[in-house]
This record gives sequence, C-alpha cells and structure tokens, in this order.
Amino acid sequence: AHVLDFATAIRKADWRGGYQLELRCDAVSALSDTALSALIETGCRQINMGIEKGHIAQLERIRKRLTPQVTIDACKRLTKTPIRSAGTFILGGPGESVDDLSRTVEFAVSLPLDFAHFNPLAIYPGTALFDEVFGPTSTVSWLELCLDLDLAPRGDILWRSTNVPLQKTLQLI
Repeated sequence: AHVLDFATAIRKADWRGGYQLELRCDAVSALSDTALSALIETGCRQINMGIEKGHIAQLERIRKRLTPQVTIDACKRLTKTPIRSAGTFILGGPGESVDDLSRTVEFAVSLPLDFAHFNPLAIYPGTALFDEVFGPTSTVSWLELCLDLDLAPRGDILWRSTNVPLQKTLQLI
C-alpha cells in the first residue's frame, strides 16, 4: 500500500525523472505485481538492498532478519524487470574469520546483482556492538573516537579483530 501511495504521489506531481529506492530484500519479495509495475512506470531504475552477509550465523549476530534464500528470491524477482538490483554487504564482525568474509564475497558474486557495494563493519553509538566494544554510549565520546585515525581511518569507527586484521578486511573490499 505504501509503495502504491508513493507511485500515486509521483504521478500526481507529474514528475518524470528516474529514481532509486532502498528496500529490504523481504520487502522486494513481498511487492505485489501491481506495486512493482507502478514503480517501473513512475521511473524506478534501481533498488538497493542491504544484504550485509552471506551466511546465516552472521546475519543473526547483527540481528538482520533475513536469510540468504530471501536475498536470492528478491534478486531473482528483480531480474524479471527493467529495475537494476544493487546489494550492500558488510565485511567484518565479531567471530568472523577470513573464510567468513570470503564466503560473503562469494555469495555476492553468485547473486544476479547489477552492482555490489562492500563496506567494512562500522561501529555506531546506540548499537549493541558499540556498547560491547566501548561501553555505554553515555560514557564515551563518539566524536573523539571518530577523530582517532587508528580507530576511524575512513571517518567511521571500523571493526577489527585478532582473527581478521583491518587491512585484510579492506583488501577484500
């Protein structure tokens, strides 16, 4: 219903440009044929999906309520349309090995995606991972952590572990 309302608003505005959407894989799979057609007709050219990982244990660890099969279904659904599919993936995280990161890359390559974006795991305040690594957000200055070039070489605090050095993660990206 929200997608149809969105498409109706675009039609009413008489806007004729192309656009991209950010949607969850399960939302792509759940789109009705009518909603998908409305997106195409109103100029949707690409759907970006946060796929994140290629293995169920890590998806569960980051509380991503998806499975690899849901991702596969969503990607296949988009191949039947003129809409490009893009996936974002996160490399690195608690308990991950180099093999786990490689499996995520292999999973991404196996999907019928037009684009795949790989990012290192960033640690943000307000998340369980931030609290686990640095303690409660109220006791730590996130800004100071972000300004530390060792912790945040790209402006975000990046995950690193003894299992997978940050340089290896960045190399895989």
